[in-house]
Amino acid sequence: MSGVSCYTKRMASTNTTIANVKLGGLAGEHQYITIVPGYDDPKDPRNAVPPAGQAGPYRVVFTLARRGFPLLPEDQFSMAGALEGDSHILLDSEGIGIAVNAKLPSGLNLRFHGLKNPRGCLGKVEVDLERAEHVTDAEDQAYRAIAPMLGSWSLQLDIPIQIYQVDVLEIGTGVARISMTTPFRETLLTVPPEEWLRPVLAMYGSLYREALNSTSTVYRFLCFFKIIESLYRRRDRLTQEAQQKGKQLRYPREAIPSQADDFLPWLHSVFPAGHEWDDLDLRMIFRPEALGKKIRTLYKGELRVVRNSIAHALLEGGELVASPDDAIPHAEVDKWLPLAKCIVRHLLKTEFPASFPAEPADQAAAVPEGKKRAATCHGADVAEPD
Repeated sequence: MSGVSCYTKRMASTNTTIANVKLGGLAGEHQYITIVPGYDDPKDPRNAVPPAGQAGPYRVVFTLARRGFPLLPEDQFSMAGALEGDSHILLDSEGIGIAVNAKLPSGLNLRFHGLKNPRGCLGKVEVDLERAEHVTDAEDQAYRAIAPMLGSWSLQLDIPIQIYQVDVLEIGTGVARISMTTPFRETLLTVPPEEWLRPVLAMYGSLYREALNSTSTVYRFLCFFKIIESLYRRRDRLTQEAQQKGKQLRYPREAIPSQADDFLPWLHSVFPAGHEWDDLDLRMIFRPEALGKKIRTLYKGELRVVRNSIAHALLEGGELVASPDDAIPHAEVDKWLPLAKCIVRHLLKTEFPASFPAEPADQAAAVPEGKKRAATCHGADVAEPD
């Protein structure tokens, strides 16, 4: 389990209930809110604790939810203490829950406590760790131990078990981290009717929609990779057909911007008007090792490595020898997913420029002179056959 801390706040207490917050980060992607408590005594060493936490004991709480039924409106968040949680697992009527022992691959035994909600269903599962190096390590340890158990229950009971939220609390200092997903914004329907049913574009649109609708980061990545792969195969076919006719099909140089001044123009050129990009968005999308690289190079390199790792874990023939929870490089999926989404939109705009309106005037006006050509150029010789 991994992600990007999107918001850090120092508070007098971590007993946060329901609150409204404007989340940064790319819509639909996992984020974290980190809450760092402040103490009255300025000399209290806990005031110097980093948001990432420090080595010591931790508590991790997995709050469950029934698939398709979120526990809170999309613009609200809460720590686990104010959430009931829910699932399709009905617990025995006696007691407040269950206790289950689980073992980490390292051999460490952990004792999980499953808590009932008022309807008698399993709502939350929590565990205390004697030691973790930081909040991310605590979540990773707990998730690796609980994932096989949840998978076994799902299989034997034939029910989905969705983790709605993960809370990590550093017991010694009170630093707390909450996982959540940045909501999509409401957007005015401005797509011209003639664009609704274009067969080729609609085909890619269906797979893009599959990606956005999925709660699985792995599936979203595979959908985006498939679009990228298909578009390059399409280009190769069209280029070969043009050569057979004595023509030359040219494409613009497509690369990830290398300079920070070019980040916003690059994004504005392919996303609908009204998108607001913050520093977290830019950090999630523009990874240092990708800056200045050609998109095709990334497709053949870093993106394909992640895709092949997923395929090796899920799609290749033969007997399962490792759990996908361990075999799939979730951290690498989370790392490259935002950029993969942006690459999809750039390639689609190159292939189907008429379907992507020109950059809105209010956004173009904010682009420094001399940067506009790089942000909007698509090559005059790129046709839209099919």
